[in-house]
Amino acid sequence: MTLSRLPAVALCALGLLFSACDSGDTDGNDDPLAEARANLGEWTWIDVDGAMCRDGSATGFGIRLQDGADDLAIYFEGGGACFDPLTCALNDANFTEQDFISGVAATGQSGIFSTGSQNPVGDWNMVYVPYCTGDVHGGSAPNATVPGVSAPQQFVGHENLKRYIDLI
Repeated sequence: MTLSRLPAVALCALGLLFSACDSGDTDGNDDPLAEARANLGEWTWIDVDGAMCRDGSATGFGIRLQDGADDLAIYFEGGGACFDPLTCALNDANFTEQDFISGVAATGQSGIFSTGSQNPVGDWNMVYVPYCTGDVHGGSAPNATVPGVSAPQQFVGHENLKRYIDLI
């Protein structure tokens, strides 16, 4: 992931806005968000079972829960569609926890991610959905063949989003 894409896609990538997040099970036993709940105001990476990137590697999402917040903003990282060798080379085929830590978590207190009063969603809970599926977050085509690209592509953005929403 390149951080240079963040400013360019900040407004259009802020996708869905929800309110009234369910706090769910807070004892941590079966709560994938337990670490985020324990570290309010800090970015946390959530590995999501079954979520994968275009190259088949595992992925997840980042979340920052705010103390007392009832609203939720979901930021969809921008990218580009993968439909030939050139376009596939222009967007990331994977996104890991380390990518999140070195990118968003390290610099994620500015722009749309700012918690300052100048940001209308600054005091909201925030989810960061990485872009690594090459399908504009909407694909449902695992093991797809792209002419000129040797490996099958996992266009599973839609399935990933369903998994993320189930957790959120």
